[in-house]
Amino acid sequence: MMWDNMSQELFTQQYTKTFSQIFPSYEAFAGDWASIGLPNTLQESDFLKTIYILLMGEYASSSIMNMSEAQFRIRFWSRVMSYGGQYERELKMQQKLLSMSDEELQISSKVIYNTSLNPSTEPSTDTMYELPTINQQNTTNHKRSLLNAYGFLEELLDDSLTKKFVRRFKDLFVVNCYNVGNQLYYRTMEGDNE
Repeated sequence: MMWDNMSQELFTQQYTKTFSQIFPSYEAFAGDWASIGLPNTLQESDFLKTIYILLMGEYASSSIMNMSEAQFRIRFWSRVMSYGGQYERELKMQQKLLSMSDEELQISSKVIYNTSLNPSTEPSTDTMYELPTINQQNTTNHKRSLLNAYGFLEELLDDSLTKKFVRRFKDLFVVNCYNVGNQLYYRTMEGDNE
């Protein structure tokens, strides 16, 4: 049989599965996490669902970069293990900062100086041990103005926490793919069409 354009079929799709094809549901996602065998660095079990929703929102229709799905899974879950716990902790800290009252934000620091004259125990210089007797105490309390407290809070808050976490997975996916790749053709041998 002669080769010509009319006797061929054209493949015009990605060569690898998309994130949503590999993990079509949270149950499939959680099941794969449990079976991979890496240590769980997440403090709360339901935080895995947060990770799934965020990554699905960003990469659901993105094809994986690896031709091997097994290699993709190992690389993917290694990132979840490495950065998931940190992201969870950072979000908790951010939530605590956001829930602080104005009065709590204004508290800057408190320093206490104690003097113990002729203590019955010898003080140690290399520990945080405090002597049980106190003859004199001086305290210094620092308080921020409300405006300074808001400025301090703004410096502590990080509005890119989620963006940074999601970007850690970017190189695992084919993103912004305008051309699906080289066209793949196939042909059948004579007699296969019957």
